[in-house]
Parts: sequence; C-alpha cells; structure tokens
Amino acid sequence: MNRKLWLLMTWLLVVPAFVQAASVRGVVVDYETNKPIANVKVAIRNVSAVTDFDGNFELKKVRAGSVVVVFTAADYKAYSVDFVVNDGVNTLNASLQPKKADNTLNQQVLEDNVFELDESAIDDEGSAASQSASYLSGAADDVYLQAASYSYSPMRFNVRGYEQRESSTYINGLNFNDLERGRFNYSSLGGLNNAMRNKDAVNGLEMPGYAYGSLGGTTNINTRATNYAAGTNVNAAYTNRAYKLRGQAIYSTGIMDNGWAFTGSVVYRWADEGRTEGTFYNSFGYFLAAEKVLGDHRFALTTFGAPTKRAQSAAVSQEVYDYRGIYYNPYWGYQDGEKRNSRIVHSYDPTAIFNWDWKIDDESKLSAGVGFHYSQYSNSAIAFYNAPDPRPDYYRNLPSWQYYQLAVDGPDDIYNAYYKEVNKGLANQIADLWRAGDPNVTQINWNAMYSANYTNNAINPEGSAKYILERRHNNLMEIPLNFLYTNQLNSELKLTAGIEAKYAKGMHYKTVDDLLGANQWIDIDQFAERDFTDNQDIIQNDLDDPNRAVYKGDKFGYNYNMHVINASAFIQNDWKLPLFD
Repeated sequence: MNRKLWLLMTWLLVVPAFVQAASVRGVVVDYETNKPIANVKVAIRNVSAVTDFDGNFELKKVRAGSVVVVFTAADYKAYSVDFVVNDGVNTLNASLQPKKADNTLNQQVLEDNVFELDESAIDDEGSAASQSASYLSGAADDVYLQAASYSYSPMRFNVRGYEQRESSTYINGLNFNDLERGRFNYSSLGGLNNAMRNKDAVNGLEMPGYAYGSLGGTTNINTRATNYAAGTNVNAAYTNRAYKLRGQAIYSTGIMDNGWAFTGSVVYRWADEGRTEGTFYNSFGYFLAAEKVLGDHRFALTTFGAPTKRAQSAAVSQEVYDYRGIYYNPYWGYQDGEKRNSRIVHSYDPTAIFNWDWKIDDESKLSAGVGFHYSQYSNSAIAFYNAPDPRPDYYRNLPSWQYYQLAVDGPDDIYNAYYKEVNKGLANQIADLWRAGDPNVTQINWNAMYSANYTNNAINPEGSAKYILERRHNNLMEIPLNFLYTNQLNSELKLTAGIEAKYAKGMHYKTVDDLLGANQWIDIDQFAERDFTDNQDIIQNDLDDPNRAVYKGDKFGYNYNMHVINASAFIQNDWKLPLFD
C-alpha cells in the first residue's frame, strides 16, 4: 500500500515535467490611441508576464490547450479572452479600454467608501469595531464584498467575522500592519485615493504571490511610479459629512524614454464644522513616487504623508440621545463666545519605501524592499484634580441621577418628604434644560474651569491646578524589510520564497497641552493619593522627582517605550493542473 502511494505521488510530481509547453507573445495597445501600453500584466493561470515599453509580452512554458488570457493594468478596464494555445509560438494581440470617470461611477464611489476613511471614523483605542476596514480595499474584485461595501460598512463589517489583525496589508510588498495592535492604519493614507488605487487582494489563505497570506485575506497596494498611466487628474467635492471640502490632484509622467517615471499627488480636506456640532477638520496629504528602469533592474522610491488636525465627537448613553438626538457632542463648549472642543487629534504618518526588483531571467525574479514609517498620533482630554467632573454627560450631571437619589432616600418622614420634593423639582428642572439644549448644562463650561483655576491660584499658588488639558501621545516608529524570490519552474509549478522582518518602537506618554489659566500641575497619582494617604511614595508618578511641578509641554503621568521585533520566512509552491490547484 505504501509503495502504491509513493508511486502515485511520484507520478503526480513527474507528469508536469513531460507536458509539452508552448509560448504566447503579442502586443498590448490603447483602444483609443492605438499606442502601446507598458506594465500590463498578462496571465494564463499562474504563468504571467508584464509588457515592456513597447507593449510587448511573452508567456513561456504555457501548456497547450484551451486557456483564458487575462490582461490587467492601472487605469484600464480588465480584459479576458478565450484562446487556444498550440505547440510552438502563438501570437495574441490585445487592446485595452481606458477607465472613464462617467463609466466607472460605481467603482469611484466604492473606492471613496474604502479609502476615504477619515480619521474621525477610526476608533482611537483600536477597538474591534474599528479594525474591519482593510480587506474591503479588495471589494472591487469580489461581488459579495462589492455589495457589502456601503458607506458605513468599514466600521461594522468583518469578512467572515475576522478582525483586521487576521488580515495583512502590504505596500509595495512590505507588511504595514503595525506590531503593537496588529492592524493597518488606513488614516495614514490621508485620503490619497488616486495614488493608492492600484491594489491586489486575495481571499483567506489563497497564495497572494508576494507573501505567505493571512487568515482574513491579504492586500497589496502598489505605488511604483510605472504603474500609473501618464496624465493629470484634478477633482473637487463638497459634502456635509466629516469634512465639507475636498480637493485632490495627481500627475504622472508614465515611463519616459530615459527609463524614469514620476507620479505626484496632493489632497486637501477641510471643514470649519462637520455635520456633528463642535467638530472641525483640517488635513493635507502628499504623495511622491519615482522609479528608474535600468536593464533587468528596477529601483523605486515612494513617500507619502497626511498631517491632520481634527476635533472629535463622542458616543453617549441612551438617556443623553433621548434628550439631544444622535448628533449631540459633549466634547465642546463655548469659550469667549466661540466653540472649543476638548478632544483635538493631531496625526501625521510620514512614510518612505524603497524597492529593488531584479529580473534574473525569464522565469525567476528577486525583489527587496525597506521602509520607514513614523506614526505621530496624539489626542487631548480634560484632566482634573480634587474638582467636579466637568463632562456634561457624566452620570452625576444627568437628570437620571437626581431621580435615582429620590429612590434611595431614607425613611419617608416629613423632613425627607420635603427634600424629596426639592430634589424632584431639581431633577425636572435639569431635564428641561437638557431638552432645551442650554449650553451651560449640555456642553463643557470652559469659563467655570478657568475660574476654578484662578481661585486656586490665589488660595494656593504652589498647589496643583484644578483643571488642565492633557495630550496623550501614542507614537510608533517602524522599519519593515522584505525579500521575495519567485521562479516559474514550469507551466504548472511556481515557487515563491520570502523573508520578512520588522522593528517597531512604540512611544507612549502624556504632556501638558493647556494649563487653562493655572500656575502648574503637580505630577502625582490622585487615585493612589485617595487610597494610600499615609504613603507618599506610592502616589508619585516619578520617584526621582517627587511632587514635581509640570508646565505646558512637559511630560508627566506615564512615559514608556515598547520595542518589538518580528521576523518570518516562508516557501511555498503554487501548483495548478487543469482540474486541480
């Protein structure tokens, strides 16, 4: 039995080597201009080639018989044709139709839904609900995902229930899932739709050809300059969502006679106030890619980033929604007659990627890449010491707390009955103010916080502020590295091997953003001070400098780094027979 099994396995491995292979060659041109198109991917099963400057391609070691030839290129509609391959050399020419904005409205809307994930849609704590966006970048290639990818689905749709850490997102073959949370940060792309539109995505554990693959799917965004068709595109949009105005432009030279190709893009998004009250948005994005073709070698450099400043909105309890509606935002209040938001996000993710591709021969290729990514993310919030919680939606500031106090009062004697009526009247009064939208009740009272600090300055000038605005920083520096080797052994068997490595340094700390009129903030743990009144060491955030006074821009509270190193290697065979993969 064992001998028969070994003979069968040997036969399955040997048969492909005896299958007579043919070749297919031809020229790919533009349907409208009849000019040759470079960098068109031509594929028959797992045998593929890319057209040169003159649009020429040749597929070698193709098995004779009926096949489907697929042509794909940036800015052109995908094209497939049934073709009969005979022994020897076969000729197949093709013309591709350019994508037109008026004919691809649904596709453009889909891309906007995927890549226009502004930072306000990404949960700051990295919850599971916010980590489902990456795989939808391949929705254009999948009928089901295309139907599921409506405006809000990136926040609420997980492919097969997998969170984003189960999916991998690559840029030019480099893995950009961060090593701390395991997810890809789509806000780092900064709305650069046109620059990031070239992508390959596969379902589940299918072999992507540039990596081992992931349980939830794998996506690769290709930003090499030669993948963009020559030309200029400029557009503008006006919306009533997170931002009001968006303008973007992209220019690409295509491959020039000297072997160089350049692509540049800029985008700007702005709103003085979004649909949610008290929010604003200000973001600029840039993209630049350069590539040099030198014989069998290609060298590519890409850099992009999107410095952004935006105000946040919050999710609140059902009670608050019942009073103020779904667009209520407790994070802002009036200061000197103008709206001021307490939760301001600053984000900037400058990224640079260098790639080298070497076509060793017609069947084998070696690629290498190295990247640098520095995510700068911070968010402001109100901190307070020995003072009432200033949040308007804090549970003790809501009418329900007053009604609760009525239910838990002591014996119903005449004295308590009197105060029950007083509290009941107070609760009803607060409820009426919430319904009316009185900003002194429903929004942050900035003037009250400044006043509390001024009073504290006069009473205790060396003491800690009552209220400050702190900024919580979560920065991440990453250096990914990748080597990939592919070899088309024959028409049925393709070998892929790769090495991936990444170093990450996460930097987490707080700084004083605004003292709100106070003299200083004392760097102690007020919760420890409450619970351990007799131990001065426990309450210190910095034992080397106890009771340290901090001022605007100083670090305090916590300050730590996380170092993560990850490396992996893989080797796999992609084996495709007529009826079996």
